[in-house]
Amino acid sequence: MRIVVARLDYNGELVEIYPLSSISKKEMDEVVEASKDVVRSHLFLSKELKRPLPRSIVIDANIYEITIVFKPKGILVFASLKDSVLSTQNQGAIVTA
Repeated sequence: MRIVVARLDYNGELVEIYPLSSISKKEMDEVVEASKDVVRSHLFLSKELKRPLPRSIVIDANIYEITIVFKPKGILVFASLKDSVLSTQNQGAIVTA
C-alpha cells in the first residue's frame, strides 16, 4: 500500500502534496483530481443548501481509498493506493489477494 498526503485550500486547489511512498505522477494526479472534484462538489452543495461541511469524506475505489478531512486551516487529503496482484483493466476492475 502506498500513501499520499495532500493539503487543499477552501477553493479546492492543491496547496501541498507529500508522497510518503513511491508513486507515479499519473497515480498522484488521479488522486489529486478525484479529491479536488469531491471537495469542490461538497463546497458548492454546502453553500447552496446552507448546510455545514461534513467533518470527513471517504472515497473507496478499486485502486485507492481517499479520506478527506475538513479542518479550519485547510483540507487534508489522505490517500492510500492499493497494490494489486492481478488486474483486469479492460473490465475496469482490480482483483486483490
